[in-house]
Amino acid sequence: MISCKSVANSDITPIESNRDVMYVDLDHAKKCDKVLYSSFLDKPRTILLETTERCVVREITALDVYKHKIYILDGEMNRLYVFDMNGKYLYNIGKLGKGHGEYLTISDFSIDRKNNVVYVWDESQGAALRFNLATRQFEKLVRVAKNGDEKYCMQYYDGFLYLNRASFSSGDGDYLLEKVDTASGICIAKYLEASRYNKGWDYPLRQDHSCFYSRNTDNPKFFEMFSDTIVTFSKKGIYPYVALTSDKFVTNADVTEFKQAHSEKDMNHDIQYFMNKGLTFFPSSYVENKHSVWMNIMMGNNLNYLFYDKENKSAVLTEVFTNDYICKNFNMPLEMPYYSEKGVMCIIRPAFMPYFVKDVIQTGKLNKSIDGYSQLNKLSANSNPVLFFHKFKAR
Repeated sequence: MISCKSVANSDITPIESNRDVMYVDLDHAKKCDKVLYSSFLDKPRTILLETTERCVVREITALDVYKHKIYILDGEMNRLYVFDMNGKYLYNIGKLGKGHGEYLTISDFSIDRKNNVVYVWDESQGAALRFNLATRQFEKLVRVAKNGDEKYCMQYYDGFLYLNRASFSSGDGDYLLEKVDTASGICIAKYLEASRYNKGWDYPLRQDHSCFYSRNTDNPKFFEMFSDTIVTFSKKGIYPYVALTSDKFVTNADVTEFKQAHSEKDMNHDIQYFMNKGLTFFPSSYVENKHSVWMNIMMGNNLNYLFYDKENKSAVLTEVFTNDYICKNFNMPLEMPYYSEKGVMCIIRPAFMPYFVKDVIQTGKLNKSIDGYSQLNKLSANSNPVLFFHKFKAR
């Protein structure tokens, strides 16, 4: 898998080989009952997103930080919100509609930091809308051929757009990733056969966030629901970066068995099937710094947090990763959709805000020394989500 120069389908561009792949052995990882945020992260800076009639955040599909602004895509509200670094709502990018420069269904966005523009992916149109971030004006529509497939995750990188690909019908040579010219919208390269990089799964099956990670860095990452290989982008090409190994990881045979039991026309694909079999799959929430790599991964019916030490080449798994800065026993899951070289942004999902208010704030469990304590105590169940930015601890 790590030497990927030879492929059966000549239409699919081979990715580069890499001798420095990080191999993470999940079966021999150390098991811990609990891991604390304070083990890896400093006290957070609290960012309360302003709640107004013009800005009600129901779902955080993607998040980025650029030029002291926070960009949040709300997939449920179908809007790309912009906040300042204190959480004050500023404006939206683009608007819903069928007119010039308007979108129908936005599912992802990616910022071209060199040219100060943002690409918003409208999956209904099969097109990327380009907006100038200085003027907020629409500049261009980049329409991409659908070819009977689905594309709903997008990453701008080094002058091109990269799109995930899912198909409604299975077939040999299906690929997971395509490279698109930003001028013409033409696909100029295809990467990653589903049979090798997603255990043969090529049906549409969405994650809560994008398939792209480390999105604001020089080396974005990409992986899918059943990927045991995380690939990275570089100026020289795409190559394997992290390889997850486990005797219980979903196999091609498991996916084939699922497909045989479900019609391709039946799009109600339920990952509970794989969970009930006790299989390992679904890496997500990728975070990396100089010393370690973190991610979530499903093991049977349980969500586990994986920590890999780059220097010691050792792994730790736990089912409880608790933010002890918020309160002593904080058991709500926090997602990490964004990180920089300085630290990581954690979010309380909108769906958990009522429980956060009821079980932590109203019961008096909130840590009184946390940044923004008095403001947090004023939150209601209908408030917009809270962000916590933690700097990485020095080693």
